[in-house]
Amino acid sequence: MEISGDNRMKKLLIGTLLLSTAIVLTGCGKEKVFKYAEGDKSKIVGVLDPTITNVVIPNGVKEIGAAAFYELENLESVEMPNSVTTIGDMAFYHCYNLKTINFSSSLKTVGAMAFCCCGIEIENLTFNEGLELIREYAFEYCQGITGTLTFPSTLKEITYGAFSGCDGIRFVRIPGDTIIGYDTFFACNGIAHAYLEGNIKNIRKGTFVSNRLKTIVLPNTLEKIEAKAFEYGNNVQSIFFKGTKEEWDNVVIGDDNAGIASATIYYYAETKPEEAGNYWHYDATNLAEAWTYHS
Repeated sequence: MEISGDNRMKKLLIGTLLLSTAIVLTGCGKEKVFKYAEGDKSKIVGVLDPTITNVVIPNGVKEIGAAAFYELENLESVEMPNSVTTIGDMAFYHCYNLKTINFSSSLKTVGAMAFCCCGIEIENLTFNEGLELIREYAFEYCQGITGTLTFPSTLKEITYGAFSGCDGIRFVRIPGDTIIGYDTFFACNGIAHAYLEGNIKNIRKGTFVSNRLKTIVLPNTLEKIEAKAFEYGNNVQSIFFKGTKEEWDNVVIGDDNAGIASATIYYYAETKPEEAGNYWHYDATNLAEAWTYHS
């Protein structure tokens, strides 16, 4: 499936990054494995052996530079220390056989196309508190990311197409006041549940196109659902809205959102209202659950 987006921009970015990386002066790292930025052992910009299979990044490294491990087809595993705060654009681009990686607990930024088309195999990925930015196409087509994908409350922005084509994801949870870019989860055909729980105001075009959504949680700060945000594939049965009916009625819903058109809307009530209605709460496992009433 062709991923939507500006392919000209992607090609330009690739060319620019490769050129900029090629002119960086480098030196030998520990055991002559890595290339470092000139005079800066805290930034890795490449490796000396392109056939390397397993990488242990030294403690003290803060940045994995742009295209540092670009298209290393033999790379299978990466052990990353908690000193790493930045993973640069295209750092592991097209490392098809990269299966095993741990992410630093100090990570703040994941660059554009950093892991695009990698073979990463992670079930139930939870990103660290402190992460602030995931850039465009960062994990595009990483189909080995499976189960639940949980983001931190510190995340400021996920830019467009960041997880497009990641078929293995089943549940997305975004608790923070995160800006979610266009096509962020485009063609993630396995997503059945999405919890957007922070102070999000806008759901953009293409965000959940070609998913398999059944249930979603939406915040009472929501103002607009853009056209084609929930187009194709979705058949949302329940929308758990963290506000009142009056607040929901004020949400502007654009055209071509058939995926949510037949959903039952539930309104948040921490304790069970005496009068029967469409109300919900979080259960003991922190999942959305409708209050039930018996006639």
